[in-house]
Amino acid sequence: MNKVWIPILLIVIIACILAAACTGTTNKTPVPTTTTSGTTIDLTNQNSPLAATFRNGASYTPIVTPQPLIRLEKVAGGFSSPMMVAVPPDNSGRLFVVDQIGVVKIITPEKKVSDTPFLDVRDRMVRFNTAYDERGLLSIAFHPDYKNNGRIFVYYSAPYSPERR
Repeated sequence: MNKVWIPILLIVIIACILAAACTGTTNKTPVPTTTTSGTTIDLTNQNSPLAATFRNGASYTPIVTPQPLIRLEKVAGGFSSPMMVAVPPDNSGRLFVVDQIGVVKIITPEKKVSDTPFLDVRDRMVRFNTAYDERGLLSIAFHPDYKNNGRIFVYYSAPYSPERR
């Protein structure tokens, strides 16, 4: 056989394999099963009506009905760059919104935003570009015993200081 035909033959074989995969032709291998007390169980979920199928090179998964109800609801506004919402472990129903500019404000259970910040670290942070920056006040975490000790942990960008090393 001429050496020129070997690459062409390989290309044809690969094209046939890809064509079979893209047209939905599947390998009909037996589904792995186990028998427990005479009952056959499909451990692969391959025969489930919710299993993914492949057609024309794409995967399709059926949507479960009824579809879950998902919606968005605006709770509060007026934040510069909200980074996260934290819930204190005190069962108060309050939400603490961390704003990148350096303040944490409270949203009450009645969905009112406090005028006075719960925490203000603007004077401790690096200066950053308000148009876009990955620095600032990034997150807070409540101590597990916050209800009794009032401790929180704050993650923010501070200016370099050799004393802090």
